[in-house]
Parts: sequence; structure tokens; C-alpha cells
Amino acid sequence: MSRQERRDAVESGRVMRPGQLGRRLGGKVLRLNLCHGTGGLVWQVTILGRDGRVVGHIVDARTGQLLR
Repeated sequence: MSRQERRDAVESGRVMRPGQLGRRLGGKVLRLNLCHGTGGLVWQVTILGRDGRVVGHIVDARTGQLLR
């Protein structure tokens, strides 16, 4: 998605704000992409966990539910 599409989705409330993802997933967000998934928009997130591990997640962009 383009920057403008991402910004519009966040500002309209259709997707969870990026700052909420780090708190929800328990770490620091290193990389973040908003993409079209099979069930709607998803965040592809790379997190630096509190234990020092780097982990990738797929998160439902609207609900914040961890998908993978």
C-alpha cells in the first residue's frame, strides 16, 4: 500500500494505530507494513521482544488479533 493509503486507513480508524502494536505484542516495532491479506488488511510486524529476540508477526489490522 502507498503511504497515503496507509495514512488514510489509520486516520479513518479502519486499522489499529502502529503505536498500539508494540504494546500489544510486547516489544519494540522494528519494521511495519500494512498489506492486503486474504481476510482484509493486515500488519506485517517485526518486533524486538523484551527477551532480545527478533520475531515476525502477521496481525489483523482492524482488531490487533495475532494471525501468525
